[in-house]
Amino acid sequence: GTAVARRASELGKKVVVVEMQPEDTFSALGNDIGHLNSSWQVDRVGIPEYSVVDFMNEYQMYAAGRAQPTLISQFANRSGEALDWFIDGYTEQEKDELIPLNWPVVDGYQYKKNGFTSYVGTCQFGGSVGMTDAVKRSQDKAKAAGAQFVFGQAGVRLVHNEDGTEVTGLIAKDSNTGEYHQYNGDAVVLACGVSKAKPVPGEAELLGRGVSYCATCDGMLYRGRAVAVWGLSPEAPQEANFLHGIGCSVTY
Repeated sequence: GTAVARRASELGKKVVVVEMQPEDTFSALGNDIGHLNSSWQVDRVGIPEYSVVDFMNEYQMYAAGRAQPTLISQFANRSGEALDWFIDGYTEQEKDELIPLNWPVVDGYQYKKNGFTSYVGTCQFGGSVGMTDAVKRSQDKAKAAGAQFVFGQAGVRLVHNEDGTEVTGLIAKDSNTGEYHQYNGDAVVLACGVSKAKPVPGEAELLGRGVSYCATCDGMLYRGRAVAVWGLSPEAPQEANFLHGIGCSVTY
C-alpha cells in the first residue's frame, strides 16, 4: 500500500492513505520482497539473471493456467526494477546488509525440483534497516511527493456512484473517537494486509529463516521437507493440505 501511494504521488496524483495502525506504533508484517533480476540481485549480489519467459511458463504450469498472464508478465519484467526503486537512497552499507535468501547456493542444491525452479535471492531486510524502517522510509518519500497519511482509521465501506457501477470513495472509522470519515476519489486501492497478533517467542528472530506466513508463497522452499502448520483460522487446514499436495511432510 505504501509503495502504491508513493508511486502514485510521484506521478502527480492526489493520494490519501487510510492506515488502521496508530502512527507512533506502526509496524510492517513480513520481512521479504520476492522479485526477479533487480540490479541489487544481479550486479551487487551476483545471482545469475533469470529467464523471464521460463518464469512465466513455469508459473502458468504451477497455477494450472489460472494465473492472469498480464499480471505475471508485469511481475516477471518489472519486479526487479520495483525493488531497486524501493531501496533507492539506501547507503552502500545498507544495501550490503540486505540478505539474499538461500544464496550462495550450498553444494548439491538443486534449482529444479519436480520441474519447478526454486528462485533464490528473495531480498530480506536485515541489518540496520528492517522492513518496518524500510516502509517508513517509503512513507516519508510518499509524503514528500504530496501523499497524505491518515493513521488510526480503518476502512469499513466502499462508496459507489448512484447506479452502483463505480467505486467513488471510502468510509473509514476512527479507532479512538468512533467517528466516521468519507474520502472521495477517482479510485480506491485496497491493500488490507492481515491482522497482526502478538508474536510468538522466537518468531521475529526466525522470520525468513524457517518461519513463514504463506504456504502458497513460500511452500516450494520446503518441498520434500517436514513442515509444521500452526493456525486457528479457517484457512489453516487449506494451507496444510496445499503443503501436503506439493510433497511436504505436514504436522498440523
